[in-house]
Amino acid sequence: MKHHYTWLIWAIGFLVPWTALYLFNPQLRKVMWRTSAATTLLGLIEPVFVPSYWNPPSLFDLAQRTGFDIESLIFTFAIGGIGVALYLSLDGQHLDPWTKAEEKELLPRRVPDRAVN
Repeated sequence: MKHHYTWLIWAIGFLVPWTALYLFNPQLRKVMWRTSAATTLLGLIEPVFVPSYWNPPSLFDLAQRTGFDIESLIFTFAIGGIGVALYLSLDGQHLDPWTKAEEKELLPRRVPDRAVN
């Protein structure tokens, strides 16, 4: 029996904790979307690994035929959002925007040019 749905089921399985974190942490929703979108791009490097290192049973045999598959994009999307949400939740970080005073304090100070005689 072929296992074409195994990788899909596992990839979708990671969307379950992603959805839970998204629903129960409204303050993290924006950063979860951004991080998930950025890490989804990592799914596009799969041709480097397929088939020499990683040969997943993908839908429509896409991984074997093209080097890409839908499941990797789902997995990288979910794992990025889970990672950032867990890190920020467990570390107690707050994603408040900087005030103007904090921005000014963090910017490098410009040293006035001195005339060379």
